[in-house]
Amino acid sequence: MRVTVSRDGFRARAIAGTNTVMIALDCDEPLRQGLLGFGFRRELPDGSGKWLRSLKVFKSQIPDPRKAVKDGKAITTEEHPIQSYIWSDYGATPSTKYKFKIVPMYGQPGALQPRAALEIDITTEQEFDGHHGVWFNRGAIASQAFANEFKNKKPEDPDDPNDKETKWLSRGLLEACLDYIDSTPPTDALRVCAYEFSYVPILAALKNALDRGVDVQIIYHGKESYDKAAAKAGIPKTKNGKKIIFRRTKPKIPHNKFIIRLESGTKPVEVFTGSTNFTASGFLGQTNVGHRINDADTARQYLAYWKVISEDPERAAARTAVMELTPDPPALPAADSISRLFSPRPKATLLNWYGDRIGDATNSVMFTAAFTINPVLMAPLATDRDFLRFVLKEKPPSADEAKALKADRDLVISYGAVLGKMYTFKNGKAVARIPI
Repeated sequence: MRVTVSRDGFRARAIAGTNTVMIALDCDEPLRQGLLGFGFRRELPDGSGKWLRSLKVFKSQIPDPRKAVKDGKAITTEEHPIQSYIWSDYGATPSTKYKFKIVPMYGQPGALQPRAALEIDITTEQEFDGHHGVWFNRGAIASQAFANEFKNKKPEDPDDPNDKETKWLSRGLLEACLDYIDSTPPTDALRVCAYEFSYVPILAALKNALDRGVDVQIIYHGKESYDKAAAKAGIPKTKNGKKIIFRRTKPKIPHNKFIIRLESGTKPVEVFTGSTNFTASGFLGQTNVGHRINDADTARQYLAYWKVISEDPERAAARTAVMELTPDPPALPAADSISRLFSPRPKATLLNWYGDRIGDATNSVMFTAAFTINPVLMAPLATDRDFLRFVLKEKPPSADEAKALKADRDLVISYGAVLGKMYTFKNGKAVARIPI
């Protein structure tokens, strides 16, 4: 949902997702003189609301913000406004109507003079609309927000979906996956394909599904630790003479994570997939996403892929089968269509397809890369264009990446953190070193 408002020379544009509302601000040049920032107040339809928290303070008013936070003092944008023209609220709730009041602040610290507020009415998106659902966890266990909320302590019980730290980190991702499994009726079937397979809540949900009569079959990376996790959860290798567990030994890193639901045990109708490994770190520690797609064509193609993988094929056989299932798509797929692209592929030509799609973009590009950025994708990302390209990486950009991607002000690079480590550079590459 997108809303644009203006008042008295100030302008605001808000974009709402499920849990986040992004707001961009602007104002006429003369109004920037003496502007100290913006106060943000969020209200519900019944009029209840609050001034939202600020992370930066006027030192003349709060000399020691750490002590103020420790003493329980509320630091809000009413007294310490946001000193930026871009701001996001990460504490929104899905399918909820909000009114944001954005107040330009002038005057002096401790004696602010508010101007008339910009008011934005916005509704956050549904998590699942019956056709497509998207869940992003917070993936922020190393963040300042987690430290402020939970005193920098790890979750007391990451295997308990109701643990408050677990729920905060998951932000609905774990709950969505569990609901997908738990809501499967006994007459249906589940076909699971996992790389890492050790997270107790997911394994327990699959065991419960088996117990209530769901036809469950599971592929996972054939490691002893995952065998032990499945056995501990009570998931049998076979049941009533039917194979339940399929160990995958080829390739070395089989990065598949999806669960297909078969209506009446035979008709593929839904898929739960995404980047999330079935581990505690996948759901809670790393930044990941889950997709629930209620689309029969997508489910049928995933089931065909599952059958290929269940045979534990060699790389050459897998590539041949994958290209038959998902050949390279056309340059311009049909509007509102879904394109499935499976791996492994025999050539890197699909990188050129992705590069062309980045080059075709006209209003924004949002790109994630855990490790490095292929040069084929670097060129279209670095091309100077008058709209935002945002690159999110696990590690700081290498020297080559930084040189290519930092020349344009409309290209933003951000990176996360590995808990307990810091990064330095060696031969132009980011490497983790001294624990912090």
